[in-house]
Amino acid sequence: MAQIGIEPISDIISMIDFELSGVKRIGALYLIKGDKTCLVDSGTKESAKKIIKGLDSIKAFPPDMIVLTHSHWDHTQGVPTFC
Repeated sequence: MAQIGIEPISDIISMIDFELSGVKRIGALYLIKGDKTCLVDSGTKESAKKIIKGLDSIKAFPPDMIVLTHSHWDHTQGVPTFC
């Protein structure tokens, strides 16, 4: 299982590249860290475990909340794994 890329965008926002269909930089979600942590989208069912592992490696798992931008499979299918 490939490791995800976590790229800081600012002091509180990081982009998480989960390599949709094995391709870099086409599947991403965002982590916002403040008083609470917010994950924007959850990725696919297949990517959720490596996203969790990556979040755990930066002490951001579990997030306080997950916000879904829309209902497409590549944004929502990871939710059950996160729960």
